[in-house]
Amino acid sequence: MIAVALAWPAVVTAVEAVAGECAGWIATSPPIVRLATVTDDGAWTDDALVALAAPGAAPAALFHSHPDGRAALSARDRAAWAPTGVPLWPWPQLVIATRGGRAVAAALYAWPAAARAPHAVAHLARDDDGAWRARR
Repeated sequence: MIAVALAWPAVVTAVEAVAGECAGWIATSPPIVRLATVTDDGAWTDDALVALAAPGAAPAALFHSHPDGRAALSARDRAAWAPTGVPLWPWPQLVIATRGGRAVAAALYAWPAAARAPHAVAHLARDDDGAWRARR
């Protein structure tokens, strides 16, 4: 969670720079925020997956945006994370909601190996003054 907090400004900047859905990961070494190309059906491209599989490249978290949507995992997000009910990867996921190209809310999810479903670890909302605050 600390890595996500440290990368937060860069994640928000990356998400707000992309008009549509944005996806990527928070790396443990520079560059901290790395973007992936997402296909129309929501799949990550092979180059992004190969980069994640590189030795020492395990991310601190994955992230993606929901343009004009909610900061919550969708049914499609859950199916991609665990198509057979078992998570494909152990990394937490950060979902960022945008409105008019501006990040307005976020939720961080974890899916412990023994759990049947992911759970929200943190919820954030952006105030009118631009400050981010935890919400319940």
